[in-house]
Amino acid sequence: MVDLRTLSRPSRPSSDHFPVLALHSLGLDGDAWAAIASLGPTQEICVYDQRAHGVSADTAPSSFQDFVTDAKRALDQIDSAQVHVVGHSLGGAVVACLAQNAPGRIASLSLIATPFAGLDAFRQRATAVADGTLCKVTEDTLNRWFGENASGSDVDFVRSKIAAMTPAGFDACWTALAEFAGYDALPGPFPPTLVCSFENDQSTPPSVGDKIAHSLLGKCPSVQHDVVAGAGHMGVLTHASDVFAILARHWQRAETTIREVAP
Repeated sequence: MVDLRTLSRPSRPSSDHFPVLALHSLGLDGDAWAAIASLGPTQEICVYDQRAHGVSADTAPSSFQDFVTDAKRALDQIDSAQVHVVGHSLGGAVVACLAQNAPGRIASLSLIATPFAGLDAFRQRATAVADGTLCKVTEDTLNRWFGENASGSDVDFVRSKIAAMTPAGFDACWTALAEFAGYDALPGPFPPTLVCSFENDQSTPPSVGDKIAHSLLGKCPSVQHDVVAGAGHMGVLTHASDVFAILARHWQRAETTIREVAP
């Protein structure tokens, strides 16, 4: 059973908006969405800690499909015919596959700073067990996500979340993500889709978002690619208000369209 929890509840009746299922990146946990959830409590935002993270730290994935299976279990726990689904980085790859396994349930899809496909480079990041510690992989990760010598509360938050992982879990996540077949391999159909990139992202730059959006053309009723200026890979933390504004517009467009065509 996936340990689903709610970060925010709507101030208006839940029938006004569809709930949101949000999946975090590798190295964080469901708390990564707290800042975004606090900005507009008009929709119920549901999260859980993916395998090897947070309360699930002792359950490592044996394959990428484990992540997708858990996401489907989480979706099935939400009591709503329509759900907005959002994923950041690893979470984006997972929800892209989830969309193939939940026809009719997903009102909209949002893919934030997510890779186009698994890479051999991901397997090469699975070095924590060999090192016997998370220290080196943590600093390498922080440098990639925030830049060298980065500091501040967001950096401290990410460091604490990675520290809560086990070396085996960290390595298993990168190995599993390397299995992601990529967007060209996903036939669709997809719901209305938002691709969100961060201007200064060293891991998944806007060019990757362009590639994802192009791959989705013809597989969904609409696809839009937005770029958040000045943000790095952890833009969901550092630029939460910008990300929320983009998401809120996307959710509203999808809900309006669904209600216009409803009998």
